[in-house]
Amino acid sequence: MDGVRNETFEIPATRGPGRVLWFILAISLAIHVLCLVAGRTWMKEWTWPQEPFHATIEMAGGMIALGVAWMLLSLERLRAGTSYNVWIAAALVGMGILDSLHAMVLVGQTFVWLHSTATLVGGLLFVLVWLPPRWQHHMRWWPWVVMCGALVFGGISLLLPDLMPRMVANKQFTAWAKGINLVGGILLFAAAARLVHTYLRTKNIDDLLFCLHCGLFGAAAIMFEQSQLWDLPWWGWHLLRLMAYGVALWFVVETDLRTAKELRDREVTRARVAALEESAEELAHANRQLQGYVDALSKAKEALERSNADLQQFAYVASHDLQEPLRAVAGYCQLLETRLQDNSDEDVQTFLAHATEGAKRMQALINSLLDYARVESRGKEFSHVDVHDVLNEAMANLSVAIEECAAEVTCDEMPSVLGDRDQLVRLFQNLIGNSIKFRRDEAPRIRVNAQANMNHWHFSVSDNGIGLEQQYADRIFVIFQRLHTRTKYPGTGLGLAITKRIVERHGGRMWVESQPGVGSTFFFTLPRNASH
Repeated sequence: MDGVRNETFEIPATRGPGRVLWFILAISLAIHVLCLVAGRTWMKEWTWPQEPFHATIEMAGGMIALGVAWMLLSLERLRAGTSYNVWIAAALVGMGILDSLHAMVLVGQTFVWLHSTATLVGGLLFVLVWLPPRWQHHMRWWPWVVMCGALVFGGISLLLPDLMPRMVANKQFTAWAKGINLVGGILLFAAAARLVHTYLRTKNIDDLLFCLHCGLFGAAAIMFEQSQLWDLPWWGWHLLRLMAYGVALWFVVETDLRTAKELRDREVTRARVAALEESAEELAHANRQLQGYVDALSKAKEALERSNADLQQFAYVASHDLQEPLRAVAGYCQLLETRLQDNSDEDVQTFLAHATEGAKRMQALINSLLDYARVESRGKEFSHVDVHDVLNEAMANLSVAIEECAAEVTCDEMPSVLGDRDQLVRLFQNLIGNSIKFRRDEAPRIRVNAQANMNHWHFSVSDNGIGLEQQYADRIFVIFQRLHTRTKYPGTGLGLAITKRIVERHGGRMWVESQPGVGSTFFFTLPRNASH
């Protein structure tokens, strides 16, 4: 039927009627047959007049009915439970009140009247499940109306028993009593049929539980007309009613456990969601920080690009606008020095020598600075280069200096790398030349080594030169920074700066380890493949 509401609480797909429901159905059928057969044959004369016990089980059943009704109304607010919470709750309220009043009166006309009307009222209210589902959504107040009506009806029955139809005559139930129970039983079976139909469509186990509840009450009502007060069939249908209330109690316990599990699962889910939200917030904060770092790096990159552009512009200016005046100054100084070489004034000769030397040094500085700037701007595309050939070419360029100081240069097996051949030649030439320049009195011994390490080649150039304090290990790679005077060790102070810039262009890094009076080892790395 369209519009019937399903449970909000999730029911596992494997959760079905199970063996318990079938067992209860089998037991109820066996009780029905056994009590009728035994009550008509070998236990025909058996009776058990136990009013206190009877009152106890009837009162317990009434209290269970009211408790289950309250739970159904609570589940209705949560959109859980059965598909007909309002109708079933109202039926249980009516039956629970009348059965409780039935348990409190002595055996007699009112005793049977209240029991019979409880069955009839239950049937009339349970059969409302056949109404369109939308009706119960507009009648949430219906159980309260039934409660008031049941209390008023029960009060009138207790105060004015003579107005009620006769229920017992000559220790036999009258047609009124049997008819009321029969009609109630038929209505309860009709409600059970509707609940089965709904269960087959919704697979809501709670609908099936109350189908069993209605079926047991219906069977008890049918057995009523076949029984006498206190005989075996009479106790048989009381047992069926007790089982029906037991099914309702099972619903309470099962729903409570299921709801508790659902709440625990929700708490776990809520805790996980909170943890995920916290992690997401931390991740967002980290992303914001990372974005800040990226922005800062981007700005630094832009500043570096501007600086490189300025440096390239300066190199262009230096190569065109500064070189020519310096050449003119140096040329005129040399011309004056030639013309005044017979001049006996020593101061004039000294001044001219200083001017000529200064002009030449300025030219050397500008040329070195141009070389530094052109590492990036004039570099060639990378190709596969045999480092052993590169090293041989660098040593050939330094052959005169190597022979003059009797330097010994050795190397291990060298790999092939991806790089700019000319720049790699200059790299090794600068490092070996640096070892020759900063030598001690003994002949220089220089060793070149290469080792594979993860994604890079680690190169080293070691010597037995004068060495340096480790605190100056970074300073020597800065342009125009010197640790010694030009008189003792001539040069522009850009050799190692150019060397480091070449290494960085190739995707590596460079550093030095040294000890004064022992020697230095220059290390640098080059990627082993193009992806690095």
